[in-house]
Amino acid sequence: LTCDSDQLRIIATTASIDDSKEGQQFVERFFGVKKESFKFLTGNKKTEFKRSGYEEHSLLAEAIGAVQEKRNEPDTPQTVKDLEKYLADECKVNNFNDFLKAILNKSDRHPENPLPTFRLHSFFKQVEGMWACVNKSCDQIDPKFQYSNRKVGKLFSTPTLQCGCGARVLELLYCYECGDLSFGGYLQQAISEDFSEEKFLCSTPSDGSIQTKTPVGQRKHNKYRWIWPNNIKSINVDERSWTHDPNTIQFTTCEVDPVSGHLDMTGIGEGEYVCINYSRNADGKPSLPEKCPSCLRKQFNQLDAFNAGVVRSPISAMGTGSAISNKLMAAHTSTALSKINKAEPTVIFSDSREGAAEVAAGVENEHFNNTLRQLIIQSLDANVDVPDQDLLLEALSKGKGVELNNDETLAKDWLNNNYSSQHYMALQLHALGMTLPDDVQKKRVNEVLKQLRAGADIIPWDSFVERVLYTLVTLGINPRGPQPSHQNITSSRTQTPWWKIYSDILKPNEITNIGIDEITGRKVEDKEKLAVRLTEAIVFK
Repeated sequence: LTCDSDQLRIIATTASIDDSKEGQQFVERFFGVKKESFKFLTGNKKTEFKRSGYEEHSLLAEAIGAVQEKRNEPDTPQTVKDLEKYLADECKVNNFNDFLKAILNKSDRHPENPLPTFRLHSFFKQVEGMWACVNKSCDQIDPKFQYSNRKVGKLFSTPTLQCGCGARVLELLYCYECGDLSFGGYLQQAISEDFSEEKFLCSTPSDGSIQTKTPVGQRKHNKYRWIWPNNIKSINVDERSWTHDPNTIQFTTCEVDPVSGHLDMTGIGEGEYVCINYSRNADGKPSLPEKCPSCLRKQFNQLDAFNAGVVRSPISAMGTGSAISNKLMAAHTSTALSKINKAEPTVIFSDSREGAAEVAAGVENEHFNNTLRQLIIQSLDANVDVPDQDLLLEALSKGKGVELNNDETLAKDWLNNNYSSQHYMALQLHALGMTLPDDVQKKRVNEVLKQLRAGADIIPWDSFVERVLYTLVTLGINPRGPQPSHQNITSSRTQTPWWKIYSDILKPNEITNIGIDEITGRKVEDKEKLAVRLTEAIVFK
């Protein structure tokens, strides 16, 4: 079907659009078809429901209507708390949770006598970050959380100007590698009596912008500053500076007034704080160091991105992004709402196209990672059947028509089930004592031989990646991942679906216009990309 096909039928429901000029214009733009082709069908709202065996449904519908009438809020949502109170007071429903479970566990679609339907809105607030008092001797800390050498004062869940002890509150950062704490603050500048420029740190921007939503790794040095509440002497001299040509970045001593937040980078004082300094123009450069001063873990950064103010750093904010929150919700709500503890079909939507695209990409990417994790476990479990090397080579060296014993048959089945047909043919050539035609074939043979020598207790990394790739392809999953840019191969200005290069596994009856050398190179790249994704799936959750 095409967008203008006569067979295309669009059926939609709405609670807010009517058959007005604006409504017709909206559906035309939303669905991309002429507004004259739509017909608006209106109905009458049903308010009374009587079905034997479904009394809870009717009772809840009546309760919603009664609360709406009591508050003079027709057709508006009501809170679960208000409905629970009404049902307890007026209808003697003592256990509200069991009441709701009874509704969820009973459903029936009857066109003539339908049950009421309900829509529940659950709101979740993600962690935006954490903020902390910079006073190491803060007296607002609960005694049970006080300990010697504590570097930060009282913690806050929202940006706050000052702590109860009178000290400044700044954003709390941490190193995801070692857990070491540091601070981040927005710069506020003022002119002193001698016309010199003074810098102060604050938990929010001074210009009223929304930069607090900007990821900390993308905040600029001239707007935001990172400080570490330790003496610079704790950093080895050789580790205090590094270069991004032509700039030299270094850890340097600084002082922060705990009350005013005044930042002094003159180097005068005891140096109880550390910050970073650029040897050349720092405008537009990242505010975070790409290296943790505590564990010295360093991230690699491309020069172009770094100069644009974006840095990959082990130091991060204590907040959750919307992408991971969506993944978490999508992973658990579909199962939580199921009657049989099995994931149900779930629709996830957003009010904006950009938001919907981000949610879809995030969920699809997380699904791919979870698939990899399952295949990792599956590959480890399946490794118990690794055959004896000599037995497999003997079986492969026997020609057609030669009868194989049971062990030899099982050995060949293991090779077939875990490796591609190209691996099978390369190992067969090796078993027959024939010369392998190229390095790629030799590499395939070595992969299988490594696994055979290792036995069932160990899986060599190359063999492990090859097994997962083989399984992904047989399942119809692109080993590079779900990103749209990976779904086609561009060759001679022609787009070819990724799966066509795996004719040795899928055995399609279609001919690809990609040359054998390009196919081989693409497969090597696919395996390298998959190896990275597998590492991320194992290490990062």
